[in-house]
Amino acid sequence: MAANARATVEAADPNAWALEEDASIEDKMDDDARFAAEHLLLSSRFSAPFVGERIYPRIALGTSLLFSQDGDGGALDQFEGQLDLSLYWVDLHIPFDHVLTGEKRPTRVRLDIKVPIPVPVDSASRFALMAGATFSEEYPQLIDSLRFQVAWGYGGEYVSFQVRGGYGYRQPFNESAMKQGVLYGSTLGFNIGPVQPMVELDGVRFDDLSGQFEVIPGIRFYPLDTPSLRLGLAALMTFTHDRGDSTIHRRRIGAIFQMSYDFI
Repeated sequence: MAANARATVEAADPNAWALEEDASIEDKMDDDARFAAEHLLLSSRFSAPFVGERIYPRIALGTSLLFSQDGDGGALDQFEGQLDLSLYWVDLHIPFDHVLTGEKRPTRVRLDIKVPIPVPVDSASRFALMAGATFSEEYPQLIDSLRFQVAWGYGGEYVSFQVRGGYGYRQPFNESAMKQGVLYGSTLGFNIGPVQPMVELDGVRFDDLSGQFEVIPGIRFYPLDTPSLRLGLAALMTFTHDRGDSTIHRRRIGAIFQMSYDFI
């Protein structure tokens, strides 16, 4: 039947069937373009953390640079850099600063997996289950670096926020061995046209009752007509407290620069 219909159409106009196929392809391309544009818009409304895990899935490539100094002051003499690769549900963070500086230290690749779940009553909300691990020569077995978290985020037209919590391994500040503890974090951002001021909190309470947290106020820019290119600049302050001591010590201050391009 389909072959007879095609033959009838081609007999009337030899180009008609090809035109119908071209129109179908164009419609599919238009649908794909609309999906990508809508996905980019919704993704840009969620204030993406500078340090913590991101709740909204995307396909993107970027880089993060951190210049810092000890909390006592002095020049910005510490440099960290990483390549950020997002493959929708999977995020990879690969350090490269040792290649530029020649510093001999273990390479730790961070892997984050998220399963985002839309909230039926509100398309601007997202709930996600997250798991992560750190790959390195020091920790050949994943069980020695695993972490699990749950997160909830809201990306509205003018305001966005995200909260998360869980349990797992994290590297203490200025220590080589990873330790287990309660993980937590949050972000709050405002969408003002192509500018997004925000503040982030990222921390851990270790099992030995010591802890650390980072406060990151920053701003992101979307310089293109579509929110595909992201530029971010933030200040970073790292604080720690010892076991049995409520005194909070400022250990590091610095600046973070991020640039990424979202394909979807």
